[in-house]
Amino acid sequence: MNFSGWTQMKSSQVRFHISVVPRESFSTDFIPANRAYLDLDKTGKFIFARFFKPGDRFVPLGMTGNKKLKSFFIDRKIPRDLRKRIPILTTEEGDIIWIYEQRISECYRVTKNTKKVILIEGFGKFQEARLEGK
Repeated sequence: MNFSGWTQMKSSQVRFHISVVPRESFSTDFIPANRAYLDLDKTGKFIFARFFKPGDRFVPLGMTGNKKLKSFFIDRKIPRDLRKRIPILTTEEGDIIWIYEQRISECYRVTKNTKKVILIEGFGKFQEARLEGK
């Protein structure tokens, strides 16, 4: 993904808008589910989008240890057929940084030491389908 502008995820109707934002603009007061604020120095220069793979693990925001993504989905009561359609953003090395509309990884969150923040916003069919189902 580019760090400026729009990127369409293949095999999905979800589009992502990515931008670098000032550290001062980040606030934890309210963050919509379709947005992720991440530490640019930790994510690296490249971010990739894919779908769930068996054996996936990540460190959910607020936790210290990793968790199987399958267990995370089960705990959140996400239907099995929907799990395969949720976009997952990763680093170049394959580390999960954000489960779209669910949770970012503790490892890539913005901290008091963060110098550069990237904002990723997702828009598209997955989000609309999920909202209609509520």
